[in-house]
Amino acid sequence: MKVDRAKLLMRQKLERMIDRTITKFEVKVRARTPIDTGFARSRWQRTNTGRTRPPSLERGASAPAVHDRGVTLGQTISTFNDAAYIEKLEYGHSQQAPHGMLRVTVAELPFLAKQAEREEN
Repeated sequence: MKVDRAKLLMRQKLERMIDRTITKFEVKVRARTPIDTGFARSRWQRTNTGRTRPPSLERGASAPAVHDRGVTLGQTISTFNDAAYIEKLEYGHSQQAPHGMLRVTVAELPFLAKQAEREEN
């Protein structure tokens, strides 16, 4: 029983650390998204369902999908932005983010994961 309890606690800790890392990632990428009207910044979405496209595009809806929260080991977690011009912003169309938002933040993921680990301990 003690081994099972230890496995459960370790799994829960890992899931919290992963969720915290993803949340840090989302906060940074959203903050780095250039803002004119605020539309592109508002379109960042997370799905924990393993979809390869934003749920809002799958449904044909115009409103952002509900942000799924929480992580279970083995899930595919995706962060999307369905603003039509997001790729232009990512590749330097705006002087507010000449190096993009997503690529810069992805490069920081190891640092964000270490931060999450320190906060968990």
